[in-house]
Amino acid sequence: MRIKILILLILLLPIMAIAAPRQHQSKSISLTPFIGFHTGYKFGKLIPLPNTSDVPEIEVLLENRGVVVGMSLGYFLTKNFEFQGTFSYGLTKIMNDIGIGLAGIPLGKVKVSDAKMLFYSGNILYHIPFRKVSLYLTAGLGGITLRPDELNNRTKLLLNFGAGIKAKISEHIYPVLDIRDYVSFFNYAEDFNIAYIAIYNPDFKKSQHHFGIHVGLSYLF
Repeated sequence: MRIKILILLILLLPIMAIAAPRQHQSKSISLTPFIGFHTGYKFGKLIPLPNTSDVPEIEVLLENRGVVVGMSLGYFLTKNFEFQGTFSYGLTKIMNDIGIGLAGIPLGKVKVSDAKMLFYSGNILYHIPFRKVSLYLTAGLGGITLRPDELNNRTKLLLNFGAGIKAKISEHIYPVLDIRDYVSFFNYAEDFNIAYIAIYNPDFKKSQHHFGIHVGLSYLF
């Protein structure tokens, strides 16, 4: 389903490029509500100790549940540079993906907890106007809060990098397509006070990458 939506968004790009956007003027303000999809990621895994060969390996995953919704407020410092503050919200779940059992059969996934995820960041956007569209590059930092129903809440640093495209459909309204790479810095076992039995050796990453694609409608004041 997500792949079909992504293909549809890509096919819409030529339609968005029909009209050339006007040059943004400095000291203009933009307001952009958006929706999007984010990929999940792996926190790490539990590796059985050498003398426990019959014990399956466990991967700890974060999986998204539905769309991400959010709002951005931007301020054009010049016609090319824009400062943008963004807040977004999505539903996720933490899963244990248990490996292969004794009979060689995958044991499947077990849900640890449903969770809510909050993103907030400040970004600098550099707009590159072309004849029919305006492209931009963006980078920023902020925070990400993960609020599991069954575990402790944690807030960590969040970096993001990406690019986008916007086009004009009226004097003030611009459709926006935005793709970003998000980098967070959770240490799952320590941050959420997770304890495991001694037959496992924990191997958790201290940073995570995931991608987000968003579609919005920007109003320029």
